[in-house]
Amino acid sequence: MRYTQMLNQRLKNAGREYARSRGAEKAEDLSKAIRTARREAEDTDSFFPWAEAAARLNWSGEEEQLIAVLWGLGSRKETLSEKEFLQLQEELAVGMENGLPIWYVQREEGIRLSPVLTGWLEGEIPELPEGLSLRLPEEETAYGLDALLQESDAIFRLADLQEPFCLCLAGESGSGREFAMERIALRQGLTLLLAEGDCFRATAEEQNACVLCARLYNAFFCIRLGKEERGRLLTWTEGKFSFYGLIRESSRTLREDGRAGVITRFLEKPDRSGKLQMAREVLGGCLGRLPEGMTEETLTGRQLPTGAYLKYLHSLRAELLLGTTEPRQLLPPVEGGRLQLLPANRSFSELKLPAAQYGKLREICRMISARGRVLEQWG
Repeated sequence: MRYTQMLNQRLKNAGREYARSRGAEKAEDLSKAIRTARREAEDTDSFFPWAEAAARLNWSGEEEQLIAVLWGLGSRKETLSEKEFLQLQEELAVGMENGLPIWYVQREEGIRLSPVLTGWLEGEIPELPEGLSLRLPEEETAYGLDALLQESDAIFRLADLQEPFCLCLAGESGSGREFAMERIALRQGLTLLLAEGDCFRATAEEQNACVLCARLYNAFFCIRLGKEERGRLLTWTEGKFSFYGLIRESSRTLREDGRAGVITRFLEKPDRSGKLQMAREVLGGCLGRLPEGMTEETLTGRQLPTGAYLKYLHSLRAELLLGTTEPRQLLPPVEGGRLQLLPANRSFSELKLPAAQYGKLREICRMISARGRVLEQWG
């Protein structure tokens, strides 16, 4: 990584030097610096984001020179005005017959590189528009998703037909739709680029950032549909991605018009046996370290989204390995955050209620006290 940073710094220095120099050989000097950095990275078998970007975005040699200049200036918070950019473009003979490419951003102060591209070049998670996030899933057990993952291989082969297709995962909140989409993308060797339908505005600049991110980070584009109808967003998506994903609630119908063939699969929340399997596999021998009063029933009793539940189990394992015994630090979080458990400091004998209501309350308490038998043994 340090070697890559050194190569990056040399390219940025060469770009700034070009911008400041008036020498007749400055274009050749810049081109030589780029070729040298590429060759050194190849000779040392180093991952070089610059070379990857050039291949994935089909840069010409002249385009590489222009980008090196903007990258070098941008690293010092300097921006080219539109006039200066056009002069540099003409000087380097960079053709832009179809307008400004997606890796440039035009603002009032001038033209600079897209934050998505600079993030890639610097080896960082890119700065993305509101409502757009890049997920880099890691290998982990995909509980209850074996059949869906196997089927996804055939579904993804439909992309070879070059027709618009869409994979839609539907289910209620907490059913693990996002987690499943991440697993599907990972199985295909992809990252996941997720757009929140109620937040992602999809302006021209944001659309460019989306496409650029998908191309650089090899991402599968997916939209989580909210309450708002996003017909234009889906139309634009079909124009840019022949195959994409959707996440929606089971109760939300797909009202948006589109040409894509939609393949819908419904997910259910993991049942208690499924959550117990997760707990046993993640915690392993740490289950024996649970303090008195905490049981397997406790771990599976609260309804958390699948991803949040797995995150909780990994955190619980760390606490148990540390030797934590305080129940408040070990119990599953309450979904919603604003709920609080209030200690009772009164007894039933102090209640002044009609006999029918008093009896009903006692019946409720008896039902709660038997929850273990009801949920675990009766299902």
